[in-house]
Amino acid sequence: MRSALQASPVSVGPALAVASMPAGSLPADGALITFDVVPVASWASPGVVYRVEREGSYFYFRNERTGTGTHDKAWAVARSTWRHAA
Repeated sequence: MRSALQASPVSVGPALAVASMPAGSLPADGALITFDVVPVASWASPGVVYRVEREGSYFYFRNERTGTGTHDKAWAVARSTWRHAA
């Protein structure tokens, strides 16, 4: 019998197998990304696919589905966790 404290095996599907980029990493201009943890005080949402447009110290994120966008400073993006969208 399994104890309630023992962890059960977890299956990771193909969509979740993409490794998150560590905090401090900055996405390249033109990349498609999804945030796992959004920048502080950002209008970006976790799980949404954004196209990155970099201009100086700002990152512009365009929602690929709706076309709307938001922007954040590089220091805020460096404190987020994101991955390349598949």
